[in-house]
Amino acid sequence: MVGPEDWVFTSAKGGPIRCGNFRNREFAPACKRLGLEGFTFHDLRKFNATVVVSSGVDIKTAQVRLGHADPRLTPGVYALASGEADQRASDSIGRAFNGN
Repeated sequence: MVGPEDWVFTSAKGGPIRCGNFRNREFAPACKRLGLEGFTFHDLRKFNATVVVSSGVDIKTAQVRLGHADPRLTPGVYALASGEADQRASDSIGRAFNGN
C-alpha cells in the first residue's frame, strides 16, 4: 500500500526522480514527438493559470493555487488571453454598440 510520504513516481531504483533527468529523458522527447519542441514545465504552469482563470475561477483562488504572494502576478503574467475569451470580449462590445 502507498503511504502519504511515498513517492508517486520513482526512478528505476525506487528513489525520487531528478527533475533534469526527467526533463531531458522523458518530457522533452515526448514534447518533440507531439510537435511541441521547446515546451517547458513553465509553459504547463501558464497553461494551468490560463485555463483556471478563463473558466471563471476568481483571481484570488487562482493566486492561492499557484502560490503567488502578489495577486497582480496571476493575471498579469500567467493568465494568457484565450481565443474564446477574446471572442466573448468582442461579442460583448458588439452588443453594447447594438444596445443589447
